[in-house]
Amino acid sequence: GRILRHLPTILDTSNSFYGTDYNKKYVTWCSENLEGIQFKNNFLKPNLDFKDDFMDIIYGISIFTHLSEELHFSWIIELTRVLKNDGILFLMSMPYIAVFLFGVFYYLQKKKTKEA
Repeated sequence: GRILRHLPTILDTSNSFYGTDYNKKYVTWCSENLEGIQFKNNFLKPNLDFKDDFMDIIYGISIFTHLSEELHFSWIIELTRVLKNDGILFLMSMPYIAVFLFGVFYYLQKKKTKEA
């Protein structure tokens, strides 16, 4: 929540904010201490508790550097599922991972747009 905590104060109230983490301790702390944001717990393997095409913007900071290659693919597919067709996915990672993930995401978004 170190970045997410600031968004409700700088963006208008028509926006909704969500945070998710696999660490229950962090989710509990954030839920109890950060107002205007809904927090959910997830697992290391993807299956976010959000509908398809739900999010306008998804960001993640240094998440993929801690995951296996298999989980990279799984999470990109899951993030693409919950991201709207015209949404923005912003992931910060080590350079070689970021370029690779962008390529996978671009392919999945193109495929998703054609299917819509």
